[in-house]
Amino acid sequence: MRALIAQLTDSGYHSAAACLADDLAALLVRLKYPLRHRRKRRSTNPLERSLGEVRRRTNLIGRFPGESSCLPLCRAVLDLIITQSTKVVSTDLEHQALKRLKDRHPVPGPEEVAAA
Repeated sequence: MRALIAQLTDSGYHSAAACLADDLAALLVRLKYPLRHRRKRRSTNPLERSLGEVRRRTNLIGRFPGESSCLPLCRAVLDLIITQSTKVVSTDLEHQALKRLKDRHPVPGPEEVAAA
């Protein structure tokens, strides 16, 4: 990715290179997941399905009192989609690694989302 950023900069695509450089950590975060999980997540289909499921469930509820009350629903739907649709079974060691990754990158609070 760094070579691509350098190539884009050399070719005169400075804004594209800057965009990639700014989001490099977010673009490559999937490489921190276990190899078996990465193979199952090459497509955006699970993401699109999970967003549709969240939309369907939030339409049933109607309105949330705040963003923090919606996050547990979103997390539960994502957990359901990940465990059932991809058929990936995690070992205890992988669960621990995923928990450490989740602890390092917590869900942003309402103040952080509003500031972004």
